[in-house]
Parts: sequence; C-alpha cells; structure tokens
Amino acid sequence: MRNNNQIKLDNSFSRAILTGLFLGICATLVCFIYSITYRSITSFYLSFFVNVTWIIFGCNLALLTAGIVYSGFKKNFRYGNVFFVILFIAIALFGLWKVGSIQRSDIQIISQHFRGLLSGIIIIITVGIILIPVLYGNRKFQDNIILNDLGI
Repeated sequence: MRNNNQIKLDNSFSRAILTGLFLGICATLVCFIYSITYRSITSFYLSFFVNVTWIIFGCNLALLTAGIVYSGFKKNFRYGNVFFVILFIAIALFGLWKVGSIQRSDIQIISQHFRGLLSGIIIIITVGIILIPVLYGNRKFQDNIILNDLGI
C-alpha cells in the first residue's frame, strides 16, 4: 500500500507517458518477432528501411508520443478516450492505405513483401496505441506494473 509520500508520479500525465513507454517496449518485442517470422517465411531480407534500429526507435517514439497525446485528450475532452482511439485508427488506416501504394522496387514481389512487412508493423503499433486507454484505466496495471516497478 502506498503512503502520501510515494504518490509523486501518480498523476495523469506521468501515468499516460509510462503506459505508452511500457506498451512501446511490448510493441518493439512483438515487432521483432513479427519481422523475424515474416522475413523467414517470405525470404525478404532486403529492407534497409525496416531494421532493428528503426523498429526500436519507431515503436518507442510512436507509443511515447501517443501517451503524451492521450494525456492531452484525457485532460481536454470529455470523451477523450473515444476521440483518441478514433484519431489513431484513422491515422493507421491512412498509413496502411499509403503503404499499399509504395513501389519499393521494380521487382513486384519485393514491393509486395515490403508492404506486408511495413503493414504488419503499423498494425502492431496501432494495437499498442489503442491499448493505452485500456491500460491507463486499469488500476491493477497501474499499481502493479507502472508504479510498482518505479518503487512507488
């Protein structure tokens, strides 16, 4: 049980950021597994753009940013959760639509494999972003994962 001196990070902004960072780490691991599996199944190893560095920074920055945006939505809108989810689903759908038109190479199969790899990563990141409001509102998650791991 926490006492009054230990509730320093128990505010909406900190909880949203830490939830985003936690989901960023989870999304990074899932993206690694997806990338390795996808590449081994399709034998697609030519992607300079989707590499380990990009996955690490891309997933974590996307979910950190989403945590910050969620905090703003939660604070400024009555139905911030709903607006947040709708916004990021719309962004993901737009991104998937644009990925569908990427011509990565003159060889059609290489472009198809690249689109498949990038689309999967976008979907994984979007699922992580959608989970921010779910885990933010889950008191057990906040108490046992976010605040407990910080020693609070």
